[in-house]
Amino acid sequence: MKNQKNQLTLLLSFSFLLFVFNIRFANSWTVINSGTVNTLQDIYFPVQDTGYAVGWSGTALKSADGGDSWTTLNTGVTNI
Repeated sequence: MKNQKNQLTLLLSFSFLLFVFNIRFANSWTVINSGTVNTLQDIYFPVQDTGYAVGWSGTALKSADGGDSWTTLNTGVTNI
């Protein structure tokens, strides 16, 4: 019984922290138009301002301003 109470307390505490975390950081995301209608699968920023995103049908994008704008890279791939 005590073990179940401890588990419930832990679960409620974790849920509360998750809720607070989501509220605190929910406004830190900004939607940016990538310029593509293809699904993007991955993103990588090797340095703070330069980043790359890749996705379906050979989509590859590059940002030189921290993700504020994106340019299309020609991969030569049209279908995957």
